[in-house]
Amino acid sequence: YSQSIIYQQNFDGNNGTFTNSLVSEAGTGGFYSSSTAAQYGNNRHVWNFSNVANSLNPHASPISGRSLGMGFWNLNAPNVANQFFRTWDGTNCYIIPVTTRWAHVGFSTVGYTNIKVAFKWKCSGEVDAGVVYDYGTFNSSIDGGANWLMDYTSGQAGTVGPLPSTPTNVTYPGGLYYNATTTQTATLTLPATRDNKANFRIAFRMVVDECSGTGGGFIVDDIVVTGTCAATITSVTGGQRCGTGAVALSAVGAAGGGGAITQYRWYTAATGGSAVGTTATGSWTTPSISQTTTYYVAAYNGRCETETRTAVTATVTPGPADVVITQTNFPVAADACSVQYVKLDLGDTASTLNTWAPATGLYTDTALTQAYVSGTNAVSVYAAPTAAQMYM
Repeated sequence: YSQSIIYQQNFDGNNGTFTNSLVSEAGTGGFYSSSTAAQYGNNRHVWNFSNVANSLNPHASPISGRSLGMGFWNLNAPNVANQFFRTWDGTNCYIIPVTTRWAHVGFSTVGYTNIKVAFKWKCSGEVDAGVVYDYGTFNSSIDGGANWLMDYTSGQAGTVGPLPSTPTNVTYPGGLYYNATTTQTATLTLPATRDNKANFRIAFRMVVDECSGTGGGFIVDDIVVTGTCAATITSVTGGQRCGTGAVALSAVGAAGGGGAITQYRWYTAATGGSAVGTTATGSWTTPSISQTTTYYVAAYNGRCETETRTAVTATVTPGPADVVITQTNFPVAADACSVQYVKLDLGDTASTLNTWAPATGLYTDTALTQAYVSGTNAVSVYAAPTAAQMYM
């Protein structure tokens, strides 16, 4: 199945307007910071937006246009000019304590299942004796950020250094973003517990314990969150008619996620194009058609439309051919005033209907022995007497 975009952000105008600034705790462009508090004098590690590149330190520069990333700031300016995403570069690990800070944004996944997330990233920093000290993680929440779940389906495995909450090294099977000075792409599949959630949030978290070097913070860009629409068509019923005209069709849908179908959409193609009809219920009458036509129906649940349209057929059975009345004289040499019968001709090899009215006596029409007077082509023959006589 294909998927629909639930949320996307490139920080360059595709979803809101951003400037080069800190991500505030009160919210900036929909993103919130877990903390912007100072850590050493006026210095602090903070999440921020920037489109300023620095050729001397490219791994601390944006990914594309403007990006979101962690940097070391003095009040409201980068600690090192133009290096918005550079982390602490001192040699004393205890001057700046271990930093764990989050940048998060919320949206609804109601109506969607099978949630996936893709984003570009880079993150450099300290890795010493196989232990990672500076790294990022991706986390999600279904209760507005009260509780977070770390994702392990992308990123890298590794052993990370101790934190105040975990005083010993911890090894992760995946989900760590570190030691990449060039742009990488991550693709994550979230657990089913993230489906159909009204208070859903995603977060980028960085842990910084820089002791040396000029590491680049966790930098992200081009975030795309997709899901499979939960709405489905569970059954359809085609219709039929004889001859040109409208045909009644019907469909039954399920919204998924405990919602309701708000609209049925009817198409003439399996993909693409615009709906030729919309109904609040699953019943729809086609426009006048002269031949059997396949339509496609999708259900809309208020958030998204069924990913795959379901075919439903309007069957048209051709009507009988028009009857052509041809005057025939009998006997052949007679004039029009001496006509003895009228031949009803269907125009091809179908049966014929003959009525006759002999002037006197009895006449047997041999045309009634034609082979075509049988089955569904059978016709009735009626006498048309002009006098009180018996006919057979």
